[in-house]
Amino acid sequence: MDYYFFEQINNLAHQWDWLDAFMRLCSSYGYLLILLAVMGLFFTKKRSWGWIGVFSLLAALGLNYIIKTLVDRPQPFTAHDVTLVIEKSVSPSFPSDQAVVMGTCAVLFFFVYRKLGWAALLLALLVLFSRIYVGHHYPSDVVTGALLGGVITGIAGKLWGNRRRRSRFTPSYTRHFP
Repeated sequence: MDYYFFEQINNLAHQWDWLDAFMRLCSSYGYLLILLAVMGLFFTKKRSWGWIGVFSLLAALGLNYIIKTLVDRPQPFTAHDVTLVIEKSVSPSFPSDQAVVMGTCAVLFFFVYRKLGWAALLLALLVLFSRIYVGHHYPSDVVTGALLGGVITGIAGKLWGNRRRRSRFTPSYTRHFP
């Protein structure tokens, strides 16, 4: 079933030059755009969320590396006859590194700025779709990667939110002096 959905999306490649160019752009540079946005958090009042983003990215990519090494799934273009839009060196396919980055950043922006979260989610979906379109990943690779990054960021964001709520709590007896 995974290969069936991969074929349906990858068969769109080389039908329209403009779509190939757009998917190549999304696949190659989309994740860099969102990483720059996360780095931009360091220059706002939400600086602490920038650190949460960096921590989440490092944790998610570290866990992703372990999973990739254990599963060692070949990329679609090494196992099947696919339409490649971008040439790439061979590496394990499951889960996708770029999908981990996109999932992490999309969830992070939902914590920080709800409206930017929707924009980040749209960009994430474009990048995830483009990774299948260009022939580099199966749908399960990008979905698993995005979920992995999103869950780790969600846990880090909730822990950070709980810590901040606890630090703002002031017992009532300290508010009043005798």
